[in-house]
Amino acid sequence: MFRSEPQIRNGGIQTETKPLEAVIPVIQESVREIRRIQMNLRPAILDDLGILATISWFCREYETTHSNIQIEKKIDLQEHEIPEPLKMAIYRIMQEGMTNITRHSGASLVLLSFRKRDSRIELVVQDNGRGFDLQEAHSSEDSRRGLGLVSMRERAEHSGGSFSIESAKGLWLRTTEGRSILDAESGTFNLPLGYFHDAVERAVQRQINSVSFIPSDLDHEQIQLFMKKLENLGRPFGLTSMLLRDLTGSTANECAIKLSQLYTGKQGIISFDRSHHGQTIATTAISGSPFRREGIPANTVPYAHHAPLGAEIVQLENIIRSSDIAAIIIEPVLGNGGNLFHPPGYFQALRELCDEHDILLIVDEVQTGIGRTGEQFGSTALGIQPDVMTLAKGLANGYPIGAVLFRPELNILKKYHHSFTSGSHLVSIAAANATLEEIGKDGFLEGVRQKSGILKQGLEYLKEKHACISDVRGIGFMWGMEIVSSSGEPDVETTNAIVQHGIEKHDLRLRSSQYCRGNVVKVRPALIASEEELHEIIKRLDASICEAV
Repeated sequence: MFRSEPQIRNGGIQTETKPLEAVIPVIQESVREIRRIQMNLRPAILDDLGILATISWFCREYETTHSNIQIEKKIDLQEHEIPEPLKMAIYRIMQEGMTNITRHSGASLVLLSFRKRDSRIELVVQDNGRGFDLQEAHSSEDSRRGLGLVSMRERAEHSGGSFSIESAKGLWLRTTEGRSILDAESGTFNLPLGYFHDAVERAVQRQINSVSFIPSDLDHEQIQLFMKKLENLGRPFGLTSMLLRDLTGSTANECAIKLSQLYTGKQGIISFDRSHHGQTIATTAISGSPFRREGIPANTVPYAHHAPLGAEIVQLENIIRSSDIAAIIIEPVLGNGGNLFHPPGYFQALRELCDEHDILLIVDEVQTGIGRTGEQFGSTALGIQPDVMTLAKGLANGYPIGAVLFRPELNILKKYHHSFTSGSHLVSIAAANATLEEIGKDGFLEGVRQKSGILKQGLEYLKEKHACISDVRGIGFMWGMEIVSSSGEPDVETTNAIVQHGIEKHDLRLRSSQYCRGNVVKVRPALIASEEELHEIIKRLDASICEAV
């Protein structure tokens, strides 16, 4: 039985008991309705929304003509009376601490929190009588921050921001308080050689002592050397032309979009669900994470076409035939989306599709490039033949840079089409030259491939040990662990708890997928990690999982 004890300010209502049998159909129907029109909702919150719909159903039993009256209900949830799926949904909300979700079910907004009193969990619901549409359903973080309450996801999003760094070297960060933090995420996945790599920092210092900046219409030997290195790397793909006017992967991908539209005379760009291509308006629009576009009309553009992950070629053909498509953009591995891989043979099929319809294939190597997969590029490791390739992140080992490689006949952009004040910045170029020199040394990438086995073996051991890990997948030094609940559903809260316990209790920096909205813990240490450091990452990760589950 659910025991409902409503309390209304400026009035009173009789306490009423609802039989559990009457509640379950409401939950089930609510979830079915949500699934029918969920649009881009995360699967992990569907059951949570079912809970809220049920609570709204309770609220509607006590309607009042005074819309400004605040209703507060306390509903005791006796564990033995709650079915397991419902219990798991409740626990997910409990871990959040405070959830504020807008949805259509009785046209109300509820604020939800769990508190322990007398060893019982109490659910406190406030109904302020405002109406919202289900398709706008989302978690309102601003309201929680305004109440001074922060969820596990928000703590994970800001993990690392609670301490100040004094120095860093290799995989290790030292705080001003004397803590030694082991970084298993390579900064922001942009430090293939780790923090303060000697060769890179020497090159940077030499450049600063000489000349640190020149306008983009001037040339320098460092730029010529960089272009030669990139030309040699791109030659196996026929990508011997390039633009070096970018400072980040976002604008490098924008450059690729502009190039494809100008070259083909078409507008549309096909991308894939859960993809991540940048933070600018255009790249946010084409990225496959709808929550990043919420509330920002500029982030929706007419030429962005999102295909399901692993979409059948016939589905892509339907988009191409019905739209004015200039290019398909794809990541070799969907890093932010959850370390996801495309089906075998998919890249070859895409290549044939693009050739058939005279559209370009853009490969976003911002995360997978520069040795991350055990090869210079993910395209090499996974057998992709791009027309355009974008690079950033690890290219200069943390210094801001972006580059676009393409076939010579695509070299049509003018400076006024795409140019930035600090593009080809000499300090970043010097860092990039040193980075490529180190990664290109004999045996370096072979060492990455060999040590990748240590990561794989260690993560698979954790999968065998912990029931919450449903899958381990990766390549090179780019791995992910998928976290699920006991019922097999994606468990975002436990994922973020692992990340948070890692940094707070075990001095281990990790990240979770989709800006802490996904259920994959990403493990991507610097490529220079020793075998001992890799084993230490696994050890601390194991302890973090034990704390979280």
